[in-house]
Amino acid sequence: MKRISIILFCILLLSGGVYYIKAQSGSQLSSKNNLRTEDFKIMNIYLGQPISEALSVLGQPIKVVNGEELSECNKYYYFPNIMIGEHTFHAGKVGYILVSKSGIKTFRGIEVGSSEKDIIDRYGSKKKYHDSLSYGENKENALFANLISFIIDKNGKVKEILIQYASTL
Repeated sequence: MKRISIILFCILLLSGGVYYIKAQSGSQLSSKNNLRTEDFKIMNIYLGQPISEALSVLGQPIKVVNGEELSECNKYYYFPNIMIGEHTFHAGKVGYILVSKSGIKTFRGIEVGSSEKDIIDRYGSKKKYHDSLSYGENKENALFANLISFIIDKNGKVKEILIQYASTL
């Protein structure tokens, strides 16, 4: 009897955990929820991921371009729907992700073509800076922090999504 009670308790605990995970999936998050690690990941590509691993997920790039002298990235890898960059200060790691085509959603369900209102509902109100809304981690005394930005077109729609390891200076 004791064993059955323990098994039932574990099943209830596990099902509650699964419900919590489902309830907190990205599309259910709102501006009231803090940014998570998943907010800086798209198409199974994330900041700090080894470039070799990202390439195994995305396949062969259409083209590879060396970064310029003052660029934050050593190399840029172009794919049909996404572009990734190898960060200068973290060689061999993804430091820049740019999406400019619809159909690829962020963890919170935003994609190219989503409205500015959708962004604010999911990420919170922000003052636009150079036609973009940006959300980042608050890391005290850090030189770099994860940042997700939504570049907005003149019609109030997302034109590009940029996830980057950005300088805090």
